[in-house]
Amino acid sequence: FPPANKPILKAVSLPERYLITPEPGTDIPAFLAGLDRVLARGVRLVQLRAKQLPIEKLRLLAPRVLARCRQAGARLLLNAEPALAAELGADGVHLTGPRLMSLSARPLDPVHLVGASCHTLAELRRAGELDLDFIVVSPVCLTASHPGRGPMGFAGLREFTEAASLPVYALGGMREADLDAAFRSGAQGIAAIRGLWAGD
Repeated sequence: FPPANKPILKAVSLPERYLITPEPGTDIPAFLAGLDRVLARGVRLVQLRAKQLPIEKLRLLAPRVLARCRQAGARLLLNAEPALAAELGADGVHLTGPRLMSLSARPLDPVHLVGASCHTLAELRRAGELDLDFIVVSPVCLTASHPGRGPMGFAGLREFTEAASLPVYALGGMREADLDAAFRSGAQGIAAIRGLWAGD
């Protein structure tokens, strides 16, 4: 396919909802039950975000999460070192902004999905240069996870989608009801923690 078609091909392979899990905490059975509920509602792209979990516990939890995602036909990305995501058999990795900016090449082969968090146009450009699969732009609306950062709104989101060469997910206070607004702003869909985990 011509290079200009690559963003279209990437977008076709991605769903409209991207779940970012809350921290698993100490009640792992409750966390897994929550994941099962989200998967049952049709979410097919999941980021396991467990930054407070010691690495040895993440190694134990990730295969259990992956098994549930596989059974539901969903893909799992780890918010971790790319090598760890590949080692644990995940479908890919989600890069933080600092990790993205530290890279000089795409960290995993094209069989894996590689997404990244972007808060600036410089990060957006780097994601395109590295030929990643998608980016997550935030915060679009007010969100408890970034209380000190002012929201860009859907007008700001459109600036990112118009500048991007990759599919864009809107993050920050997103709920299912925001899908249409995200689409109108040129986004692939929404990414959310609370808005998808709770099913609002």
